[in-house]
Amino acid sequence: MDALIGGAVGLAVAAVLPADPLAGARRGMRALLDEVADALRAVAAGLRERDESAVLAALSRARGTQPTVEALRSAVRAGEEIAVIAPLRRRRRAQLHRLDIAAVRADYALRNMRVLAPRALAALREGETLSPALPDRLDELAHATDLLRDELDRGAEPDGARSALVSAAAGCGDPLLAGAGFSGRVIVAQLRSVVLDLLQATGTPRADAAAALLRLSPS
Repeated sequence: MDALIGGAVGLAVAAVLPADPLAGARRGMRALLDEVADALRAVAAGLRERDESAVLAALSRARGTQPTVEALRSAVRAGEEIAVIAPLRRRRRAQLHRLDIAAVRADYALRNMRVLAPRALAALREGETLSPALPDRLDELAHATDLLRDELDRGAEPDGARSALVSAAAGCGDPLLAGAGFSGRVIVAQLRSVVLDLLQATGTPRADAAAALLRLSPS
């Protein structure tokens, strides 16, 4: 009988308490950061194998991510509305604010990938010399993006992602530019911009993120 009463009370509370405002936002953030990581890995594979079709596919996918961005922003707004009207959900507002900031910066990271990928394609088509370390740096950044996705999904402080991104920044120094032509230089510049965006997605202030890039060390 006690179990039945407890179950009934639980159902009643669930019926009254609004949905978790973070659920939809976290799903959207996972989807968006998956797109960033997938784009980075696809371009890395294309450069490593000198496979134009892989880079072209990455570009096409990156250009089609706006619905994912909009879905995430809508989920954050909906979550904020729930957190405002439901006192028991208000403690979620800080986490929603973090996801909102991360959403903006992840969107910028994808926009930078939409510039990076065409230059990678041009570099392959023109036979331009690129640093053999460049695909590894792209993969390293994809791994950091995975960490960011997982930590934000758990509601944890993204310390692992922040550390991985600082490490990725250190690998984006001038050695990547050795022998590079125009497209290669644009690729490295955009790669650094993606690092900057994702560092800010961890909550790192822009000035501190920029400082990490200014302290580039040889890879």
